[in-house]
Amino acid sequence: MHNSCFQGNRPNSDSAAQLPSSLAQVGVQNGTVIFNQLATRLHGIAGSYGLGDDFGYSATMPNFESGFQLASDSADDLSNPLIVRGQCGSGCCSDWCAYNSEWDGWASGYGIGGEVSSTGGAAGLDYRTGGAQVGLFKRADADTLMGFFGGTSFQQADFTDNSRADVDSGTIGGFIYNQDCSGSTWMVAANFYHDSYRTSRPVGAGTAHGSFDGIQQGIYAERGQILNYCGYQVLPKVALQQIWLHQDAYTETGTGGAASVAGNDTNSLRAIAGLDVSTDPICFAGGDVKLNASGQYMYETLDDSTSATASVGAAPAFTARGVSFGRSWGVFGTGFSYDRFDRVSLYGNYDLYIGENSTFHTADGGVAVNW
Repeated sequence: MHNSCFQGNRPNSDSAAQLPSSLAQVGVQNGTVIFNQLATRLHGIAGSYGLGDDFGYSATMPNFESGFQLASDSADDLSNPLIVRGQCGSGCCSDWCAYNSEWDGWASGYGIGGEVSSTGGAAGLDYRTGGAQVGLFKRADADTLMGFFGGTSFQQADFTDNSRADVDSGTIGGFIYNQDCSGSTWMVAANFYHDSYRTSRPVGAGTAHGSFDGIQQGIYAERGQILNYCGYQVLPKVALQQIWLHQDAYTETGTGGAASVAGNDTNSLRAIAGLDVSTDPICFAGGDVKLNASGQYMYETLDDSTSATASVGAAPAFTARGVSFGRSWGVFGTGFSYDRFDRVSLYGNYDLYIGENSTFHTADGGVAVNW
């Protein structure tokens, strides 16, 4: 309990702790979007069973004479073989095929926009981000992709109490994706972020500025089963996503009401169940188009909001909680891929995140290249 001589400063002091706390949840949400986009990308490039197939491996589909051979064949040239599921011998489960072990990649840009309503006295916010992601991958064996991904993003949040924040983030990570000839899939991905925060908030007639760093670590694991039905590929899936985010301590500058804010940690564990649907290739404008749609339910089991401790001058330290993004989410998406050029595929996706207290729109598009 604060004594009366500090009561007048308490609303501004609360915002000092609420501001980084709310930004921590923004970081968790950004990490969720990155993993969702990565999963969509890997389903797309996994092979002819993949959903939203970026290559379809149609852009690089070899002919029967030179593109692939059974391991028992005696041909001399296996320098650039490629698996084509269901077309190697009498069946992909009974024959072992040579596979392409060269590195391929993708590059994409993405944007996020959304809003979060005020909760528990913490200011609501409007949120925007723009970023880029690149990935490299290769086949480790006939059923497995392995690779790396990374990217940068710029995030901006405007709060209803006139506070503001800019966040620069960089991430690097790796993944393994497995899809066997029966359509069973699993993937594991992990990444690491570095975040750089710049904040400002009104304090009386002045403005308090903050500058601090943070780190973030995430793990995503997914299991699914692809089913083929009347020209569609249907993928029911379940996943777990864990994100830990840390923000360093910092002291604001610029006004007599500036606060010192302690470091804080956020732990997120989200359970996900969903369904993806994609079409078989459709001939269009001289190329192959695949359309996809998805829906999933996501539930936060740990921190749906973050708290931080702050102090102003000689006043006692206090703890305040930032805005809550909610525990339950519905995520709905649609997208396409277009294969026309020899070794290039174009793709685009849109996702809508609807939470108990927030709504986010995300879009990404890019190019996948088979060297």
